[in-house]
Amino acid sequence: MPTRNVVSWTAIINAYVRNQRPHEAFELFWRMLLANVKPNEYTLVNLLKACSELGSLKLGRWIHDYALKNGFDLGAFLGTALIDMYSKCGSLDDARQVFREMQIKSLATWNAMITSLGVHGYGEEALSLFTKMEEANVRPDAITFVGVLCACLQTDKVREGDMYFKYMREHYGITPVVEHYTCMIELYSRANLLNALDELVKGMPRELSDDVAAAWIKSRLIDDIDDTENSLEHQGEELQYWETRTEHLSQYQLQGFKWDVG
Repeated sequence: MPTRNVVSWTAIINAYVRNQRPHEAFELFWRMLLANVKPNEYTLVNLLKACSELGSLKLGRWIHDYALKNGFDLGAFLGTALIDMYSKCGSLDDARQVFREMQIKSLATWNAMITSLGVHGYGEEALSLFTKMEEANVRPDAITFVGVLCACLQTDKVREGDMYFKYMREHYGITPVVEHYTCMIELYSRANLLNALDELVKGMPRELSDDVAAAWIKSRLIDDIDDTENSLEHQGEELQYWETRTEHLSQYQLQGFKWDVG
């Protein structure tokens, strides 16, 4: 390619980011700047994803500062990417600040902030933000409710979790997927509500059972690694219960499941 423009540079940077090669993505960015090619919004969003992959708050703040100094608007696309980067790099305060400064917020923006709050343990704030989202007449989607249910899980709000799980189906017509069921199973499991858990499993579409079971078992293994004080006996009882309910979770499927605990 004799002449590279911003589109071609961004395309190859994106390819490296998508293939989990963030160092090479930044190396290309420096070469792009040396070639006097000015990045666009899409370039910066890809670099923010690379920052998240690296876990580099310093680089993320540099990209943010570069955007401000070079006249980029903090629109829904770039702003949402900044929120996601700051959250994944451990700076929830910066994510909150970006959210407050954004004049235009898309559904993805609200989802990113709600999810970030829940992940960082601010479940109450996440649920409050969901209420504000509805008041702003932004219609939630399935991703929104994953964040909401995770927030309920973080704060052990079983009653609210029940309510939101029902609300998303009956009010918004959203069909639950694996992530919703996994949140609810964990919520009931922590509260030792086996009857509610049994009813949930009975009402679950059979085609989702294996995926939900695998995701739940994976989460329990990760919890065991992260929290050595968990009761192995209690985990064993829960695992036996779940395996009994799913019945057709075959050994073949377990072997084919990708266990990612890194």
